[in-house]
Amino acid sequence: MTEASSRTGVVAGSCIAAKMAGIETGSYVPAGRSKPVARALGAAVAGLDPPMTRFFGPFGPAVTLKMRVDCPFNDTGAVLAINPMSIATGHKVALQRSTPQDLVRSYQWLTQSDLTSRWMGPPWFPERTVPSLEQFKQLYPAHYFDGSRPFEGRALVLRSAALELGMLVWHRVDLMRDIVELEVWLAGSEYSRQGMAAEALELASACLQANFGVNRFLLRPSRRNVRALRCGRRAGFRETDFEPSEVARRLGLSASPYRDAVLLFRILPMARAMPRVHESELWVFIDSEFSSLESPQLLSFGAACADGRTFYAEIESAPGVECSSFVVQTVLPLLERCAQPLTLVAQQFVSWLRQCAQDRPIRLVSDSGYDRWALGALLGGEDPPEGMQWQRVPVAYSELDRLSEELRLRRHHALDDALALRRAVMVEVSPKVDRAEDKQALAPRPAVQRE
Repeated sequence: MTEASSRTGVVAGSCIAAKMAGIETGSYVPAGRSKPVARALGAAVAGLDPPMTRFFGPFGPAVTLKMRVDCPFNDTGAVLAINPMSIATGHKVALQRSTPQDLVRSYQWLTQSDLTSRWMGPPWFPERTVPSLEQFKQLYPAHYFDGSRPFEGRALVLRSAALELGMLVWHRVDLMRDIVELEVWLAGSEYSRQGMAAEALELASACLQANFGVNRFLLRPSRRNVRALRCGRRAGFRETDFEPSEVARRLGLSASPYRDAVLLFRILPMARAMPRVHESELWVFIDSEFSSLESPQLLSFGAACADGRTFYAEIESAPGVECSSFVVQTVLPLLERCAQPLTLVAQQFVSWLRQCAQDRPIRLVSDSGYDRWALGALLGGEDPPEGMQWQRVPVAYSELDRLSEELRLRRHHALDDALALRRAVMVEVSPKVDRAEDKQALAPRPAVQRE
């Protein structure tokens, strides 16, 4: 292969060499880091037989082999993330889900690096003592590292090629107040002042909005930590003009370890456009009812396909579940007393989806992050099952009220709310829908699993 070889060949060689060097093809190698990576690549291919041609690509000296291998590449020269543990990739850093094996390492990065004195412990932060490992496990429980309860908190590893740069953590996703608190710390000073932590915060915010339906994000650094303040502002966070203690009280925030905590907020606008229609996709509109906004427990789940097929189930509640007064007065009277175990409902729902989809991709559409939480509570796991994706649509609460009344649907019944959402979205994306025929199709019927 000559120097006139195609870019595909260069990329293929880079990917193969990276794999041989133990370097994951999931993120970008930033400026200043190409030399050590290049040395690793060179060592990996040192024993290969010629002929081969050396190029200078995004990884430093890359090796092109006499073979064609498909390897995704983007316009910035970054190898696209193909690792299923990676959830977002930027120009400088990738976010990868942590595992239980990362717990001790993340503790060491937080408490034993040359950056530790910049955020905890004497002389600058005597009020925030350096925690022991057991105290760290209380602050960041096991589900932060195994993904079993993603709405209650999750830890991510910051990576750049073979390098692990630090940790990013999101705490409880508070859907009622539409906010989630973030933390980020780097493994060492050699990774600071390069914009990596700021990019990680931007990536995490966008990812959380797209996958969990939350729009407001919070950082609470000390005012003495000038670099943390600068990092947050670079990532689009701004300080509130209101009294921090009053804001913290209204948002139900836990006490800050700092005596001079600064509340930095970032608010992402909600998408205003409806999803585009793809004939190859099955659209399924979902809705859920639960015990309360503060501490939700799933009560019922409804779904309606774009073609009219529906699913409805009620879930057996655990003993001692407390319902809000609104749920007691409005939701419980609409339940049909057909509750089943959660695992059985999950099996039925997935089976129904597969039957409706006939091997097509499935887009699960809802108007609230609570429905994304309900999906996780019903099906388990951090992501929807393979071949499915969730999307939130911008439908006003008042519009669903209006449609429920117009179509004679039971407002705050999971299936009927899914039907109202279906109508709202389909009229937007398909303006020629015949209102009379659609109204007849949506007339209330016994809410059971049916075609």
